[in-house]
Amino acid sequence: LFFLTLILSILGGLGFLAYQSIKPNHAQVLRQKLEGVPVTKSVLADIEEIITTSASVRPILETEVRSEINGRIVTLLVEEGDPVLKDQALIELDRTNLQTRLEEAQRQVESERLRLEREERDFERLKVLREENFANEADFLNAQTDYELAKLQLSIRETRLIEARKDLDRATIRAPHDGVIIDFDLTEGRVINGVNSNSNGTLLLKVADLSRMYLEATVSELEVNELFIGKEASIAFDSLGSTRLTATVSQIAASARTERN
Repeated sequence: LFFLTLILSILGGLGFLAYQSIKPNHAQVLRQKLEGVPVTKSVLADIEEIITTSASVRPILETEVRSEINGRIVTLLVEEGDPVLKDQALIELDRTNLQTRLEEAQRQVESERLRLEREERDFERLKVLREENFANEADFLNAQTDYELAKLQLSIRETRLIEARKDLDRATIRAPHDGVIIDFDLTEGRVINGVNSNSNGTLLLKVADLSRMYLEATVSELEVNELFIGKEASIAFDSLGSTRLTATVSQIAASARTERN
């Protein structure tokens, strides 16, 4: 039995070796089948999705410049596109009437001061006489009232003087902040209206800080799911050719707007 088993093992081994020598090489066959098939090496890359839409580019800081007083433009100190600094003079209005008003207010204040001094002297004199019973109660009270009215009137005149000075200063219209002059369409000699409770006044120009801009775009509901706050974007414009700008999504509207159904 041992010799029979040994013989069968030897025959089995010889048969396996014979099979291995005659069976086809699968790797070689596979290579032969793939010969002529185009292949490329796989790489890891980002997929860019392009959204074409209508959008508006605006400065983050843009201020409409209006006058606080009515007046006539006598000098334009800037032109469209000029860079300006905060508090830089932009427009000069006619100062003739404002200067006259200021001088009149100064004279009225001086007049009220003299009147107050006179009323104060009369009041102090009657006060002493009243304490010594040489003046009646009515004269004393009248003098006191005149003195208080004179103080009140002087305060009113001083307030008007301050306003007259401010209006004279307002004749020079200045830049509210650093930026560039835009929407400028003025001519010397033009009469403008100031801002008041009934009117917004004449829009003179705008000062825009072009160092920081934002883009407001309308995105389809099919594409808006690709956006999230903080997502980086590369922006291209038809008017700028191949120029591309980088940006970040900073806000997504909370509600949709229907356009063309």
